Amino acid sequence: MDPLDRLGASLRSLGRVVISYSGGVDSAFLLHEAVRVLGPDAVRPVLVVNETVPAVQRRAAVENARWIGVEAETLEVPMYSIPGFAWNPSDRCARCKRAMYGALVELAGDRPVADGATTTDVEKRRIGLAVARERGVVHPLVEADLSDGDVRSLAAGLDLPFATMPSTTCLATRFPEGKMLDVDSLRRVERAEEAIISLGFPLVRVRLWGGPALVQVSPDDVPRLMAPEVLGAIRDILAREGIGAFEVDPAGYRES
Repeated sequence: MDPLDRLGASLRSLGRVVISYSGGVDSAFLLHEAVRVLGPDAVRPVLVVNETVPAVQRRAAVENARWIGVEAETLEVPMYSIPGFAWNPSDRCARCKRAMYGALVELAGDRPVADGATTTDVEKRRIGLAVARERGVVHPLVEADLSDGDVRSLAAGLDLPFATMPSTTCLATRFPEGKMLDVDSLRRVERAEEAIISLGFPLVRVRLWGGPALVQVSPDDVPRLMAPEVLGAIRDILAREGIGAFEVDPAGYRES
C-alpha cells in the first residue's frame, strides 16, 4: 500500500482528532494529511507551549497551520507548574512531555490525540514516545511506517513549504543540567539565536554550558560563520545579551 494510503487509513480510523502540533515538519505533515483526509472541521491542532518553546517555533507553527487551512490553538503549560522541571534535571524532557500530554488529553476530552512521532523516534527510543503512549496518544506516522526521512521526502514531493524547515529544540537544552532555569536567561538566549538567524543561518544554537558560550550552526554553514565579519557581528549580538566570550562548534550542530 502507498504510504499516503496507509496514513490515510490510520487517520480515518480516528475520525475527529486533536493533533499534538509543534509546527515541525513531522507534525505539520501529519496535520496536512489529517486535514486532507478528514476535512478541516474534524481536525483540531493544538500547540502546547511553555517558556522554553522558542518564539520562532511558535510563529512557524501558526503560519504553517494557516497555510494548511486551519488555525492552531495554543495551550500554555507554564514551566514552573511542572514539578522539578525548572531545575533542568536530566529527565526534564519526560517531566515536560508528561505535563504537556496530560494537559492536551484533558483538553481533548473524548477525542483521540495524535502526534507526529515517526519510526525514527521508535528506533532512537526517544522518551517522548513512551510518555505519549502512557497518556494514550496515538502515532499515525508510526502506524504508516514512516521515518523522519520519509516524511521530509513526502512533504517535498507535495511541495509543502515546511519540507526543509530545520529542527528546533526547547531552550532548556541551552543550559547545563541542574541549573535553575529563569525566564530572563531563556529570553536572552532566544534573542541571541534569532539575531544570528537573521544573518542568514537557518539553524542556530547558543549554549551556555559554563565557560565560553558555544555557538552552533548546521555543519555546511560553519565555514561561512567563521568569516571575520560574521564573527564580529556575532560578538556584538552576544554582548548585547550580556554574553562575553564564545566559541564556534567546528563540527556544527548534530541532532541526537
